[in-house]
Parts: sequence; structure tokens; C-alpha cells
Amino acid sequence: VEPHPIHVMVGDSTETSIRIGVVHGIANEIDGMIDQYSHWYPSLVALLSGGDSPLLLNYVKKRIFAAQNPVLFGLLKILKLNDSKEQV
Repeated sequence: VEPHPIHVMVGDSTETSIRIGVVHGIANEIDGMIDQYSHWYPSLVALLSGGDSPLLLNYVKKRIFAAQNPVLFGLLKILKLNDSKEQV
């Protein structure tokens, strides 16, 4: 099943209803976890990653940073840093 944006709150079919419930349920779960962690860590910056992050970003109400491949970007940065040290 390919993810796609949801533009309604009530489905007109079983599939649409399930999609709406899943997307809004996950978004509300993310918001709730951010609220809980923000209580203990007021300067918390949340990062949403993964293939569905662009879709979920539209439904999460909290301020959040989204990146699809943060591990790959970090590894690339380390590789470039190590490469620049070897050339010195």
C-alpha cells in the first residue's frame, strides 16, 4: 500500500477509513510522545525520519524536524571529514 495524503476526516470506504485512522493515529501518537518528553526536556528538538516522514509531517501538530535519511547524511559527513583529514 502506497502512502498518499489524506484530505478528509471521514472515509467513504473501508480503505479510506483505515488510511485516515492510521495516519491520524500515528500523528497523534507522535504529538503525545513529544508532549511527554518535552515535560522532562523543555528544549527538546524532535526528529521525524523514515520513508513516510514527509506524509506524517503534514499531520503532526508539534514543531518537528523531518529528514528521510539522517543516518546516511551523518555517515556521509563522517566520510567527508575523514577524507579531508587524510589529505592534510
